[in-house]
Amino acid sequence: MTHENEPAEQSGEVGVTMVTVTTKCLGIVEQYQAGNIYKGDAIYEFAKAIPVGEDETAESPGKTLESYISMLDDWD
Repeated sequence: MTHENEPAEQSGEVGVTMVTVTTKCLGIVEQYQAGNIYKGDAIYEFAKAIPVGEDETAESPGKTLESYISMLDDWD
């Protein structure tokens, strides 16, 4: 029985991690849009916020990073 519950708990943790990453990254986008940070600094902050572990994200870190950089590009 314990084994059946473990994946559900892990999925919950992954969900929380992704919500945290999304919140941080969208905050960085907002800072960029407000003119508070430069694009290079925003990209650096994205790289620090996005986990590199395969188990922690639904897509690769590079693809996630690309999505947020696209948001910056769209703003420009």
